[in-house]
Amino acid sequence: MKKVIVILSTWTFFCIGLALFQSCATCGKDGPYNFRLVSIAGEAKRIDEIKLVGSPQSEYNVKPYLSSSKGTRYDSIGIDILNSVESVAFTTKGSFFNSAFACDPAIEFPRLKDINITSSEDYANIYPAGTDLKEIMSVREGYQVQGMPILTYLPYAGLRHGNLFFTFDVPPATSKVHNLTIKYTLLDGKEFEVFIQGLTISK
Repeated sequence: MKKVIVILSTWTFFCIGLALFQSCATCGKDGPYNFRLVSIAGEAKRIDEIKLVGSPQSEYNVKPYLSSSKGTRYDSIGIDILNSVESVAFTTKGSFFNSAFACDPAIEFPRLKDINITSSEDYANIYPAGTDLKEIMSVREGYQVQGMPILTYLPYAGLRHGNLFFTFDVPPATSKVHNLTIKYTLLDGKEFEVFIQGLTISK
């Protein structure tokens, strides 16, 4: 009888140990995202000045955008998109033991597949109303001055808590009042849109 108990106990501990080893060996490879995007909110900002926050980093000092009949220079306007992200529960693939004893996967955030930014008005001759403007815009996390082209940013984009700040790289052909639509498309196919209205963008 004792021999049977010893064999069963040994087998049980062996199975648990193997499950723990397998689940931790695959940690970060199984399970869904740890975070998901709930919503986005957009607001136009006026770039007031540049401030040094620590060598060699510098940030834009931004203020709420106020409409002006003369318009605001293209390089003094930014589009602030705030990401609302929340944590989600996860389970790992595999047996009962894998699900019960798995270690936490690496922290992952929802990833962007594409960003589309369009205007209700012609921005330039080759960018008529409705044309995607991301080719002539830069993005950064927070308000750091050093940004990167959106097309360069996309392959590495993970939507964390906080914001993305978009700026124009080239001037418009003429001063016009633009109504912008910003759409995020995630790798899982979900889409989020915000609308920024009444931006008078000048050269």
